[in-house]
Amino acid sequence: MKSNAILCLLITASMSFCSPLCNFNKTKWNDKADHETYLFRLTMLECVLKMKFLNKSQKEIINLIGKPDEEYTKKPNEICYFIDREYTKGLMYEPLQAKILVFIFDNDKLCLSHKVEYRW
Repeated sequence: MKSNAILCLLITASMSFCSPLCNFNKTKWNDKADHETYLFRLTMLECVLKMKFLNKSQKEIINLIGKPDEEYTKKPNEICYFIDREYTKGLMYEPLQAKILVFIFDNDKLCLSHKVEYRW
């Protein structure tokens, strides 16, 4: 009887540490607030990172996620999405760096990788 109770306790504990299902919502991903910030990108980032983009075309990724942020796209073989901005702490809040989701493509515009980077 004790082993059943322990097993039940272990299952319940492991379920509480499991991450919720990934529910990506393109409309929320692209929902912009004041001052060029996005309301839901930071919370959806883990979900997007788990999506399978390898060998998808640049056009397919843009159709799935939305228009990239051209301000952060620096190279012709990448597209970037702004996620969040970090600020210095003190009397004046100055932007330190931006957290960016970067997709890298080959010459045929097929996705080679995607990652999070910090840029100035």
